[in-house]
Amino acid sequence: MILLLAILPFMGCGTGPGDDSQPTGTTADTKEEPILNFLNWEDYIADEVLEKFKEETGIEVRLTTFGSTEQLEAILQEDHREFDLTVVDHTSLAQFIDQKILAELHHPWLGNLGNLKKGFDQLNYDPKHQWSVPYFTGMALIIYNKDKCPDVPTHWADLWKPEYSGKVVLMEDHWDYLGLGLVKKGYAYTDPDPAHWSEAVEGFAEVLAHCGNLTEFDDALEQVVSGEMWIGTCYNADARLRSLDQPQLGYVLPAEGGMKWTDLLAVVRRAEHPRNAHRFINFLLDPENAAMHANAMQNATVVAPAEQWIEPGIKNDPCVTLSAEMEAKFPPFHQMSPGLNATLTELRQLANQHKERVRNAGQPAAD
Repeated sequence: MILLLAILPFMGCGTGPGDDSQPTGTTADTKEEPILNFLNWEDYIADEVLEKFKEETGIEVRLTTFGSTEQLEAILQEDHREFDLTVVDHTSLAQFIDQKILAELHHPWLGNLGNLKKGFDQLNYDPKHQWSVPYFTGMALIIYNKDKCPDVPTHWADLWKPEYSGKVVLMEDHWDYLGLGLVKKGYAYTDPDPAHWSEAVEGFAEVLAHCGNLTEFDDALEQVVSGEMWIGTCYNADARLRSLDQPQLGYVLPAEGGMKWTDLLAVVRRAEHPRNAHRFINFLLDPENAAMHANAMQNATVVAPAEQWIEPGIKNDPCVTLSAEMEAKFPPFHQMSPGLNATLTELRQLANQHKERVRNAGQPAAD
C-alpha cells in the first residue's frame, strides 16, 4: 500500500487552535487543489477511510501502491515530486531523510498528534515527530494450513521441519530473513550483535533449503490458504483479516518472540500538496477515524482514545493485541547500521538466487 485540492481552510479533524503558521516555502495564501497523492503498501488503507476523508474535506486521495521496500525506494529515488505523502518503515526513515526525500512536519497542522498511545509518542528514531507519525504497528508470525499441518506450529524452527521441505513460503521481508537466519544459528530473532550477522546469512541459506517460494505477503497468504504451500510467514493483522473468511488458515506468534515494526507516515519534500498531506495525517489521528481504520484493517490502533471503539475480536486476539508477556518478547527492532545494511544486501542476494532457482525449475516465484 494520488489527489487534487482547492485548499479549504484548515479546520475540523481536530486541528490545533488558531495557529496557522506555515512551513518554509508556503504562505498563508497558499492554495492547493483538492488532491492528495499517497504512496502506500498494497491493501494497506481502507476504502471507507478515503471516502470519509473526501466527504469531510473535498480532497480526493489518489493512491499509488508498492509491494516491497525495494519498490518504494526505486519510486522515491527516481522522482518523488509526484507524491505528497508516503508510508515508510522505521529502518528506511533515516535513509530517506539523508537523501532529502522527506520534509519536516509542521506541527501546528497536526492538532491530533497528542492522541498517540504511550510508547508511540516518543519513538527513539524520531523522538519529536520531526519527520514522521506512526501509522500502524505489527509483527511477522507463522501462518499454516490446518488441513496440511496437523500439529500447530509453536516456534520459528517449525518452518524448517523436514516434513515441510518445499512447502514453506516466506514473504519478502529481508529483516525477517535476518531474524530467521539468527534463529537457525541459535541466536535470538532480534540479536543486535554485528558479529552474529554473518552467521545469520549462512543460517538463512540453510532455511532456504526448505523453502518452496519467496513472495509478497498477500501471495504468501493465498498460497497457504489454497494448500499450495503448507506453512510460511506473514504479518499478524493480514493473517487475522484473511482468516475471517478462510477458517483453514491458522496463525501463531512463535513462543520465542520476534521483531515489532512500526510503519510511519511521512510528507515528501517536493510535495505539491503538503498541507493536504498534513490534513490527512491529522484525520487518521482522530479517534473515531483511527478506530474505523483499525477495525477495517483488523489491526491494533496507535491512537489511545480510539481504543473504546476497537472491535472485541481484535482486542481479544493474542496475535494482534499482545499480552504483556508477548510484548516483552517482541521489542522494536534494533537500529539500522552500516554493518547491518551490508548483511541485508547479502540476504537480498540469497533470496534472489533462490527465486531464480525456483523459476528455472518451472515453479512460481515472485519477481
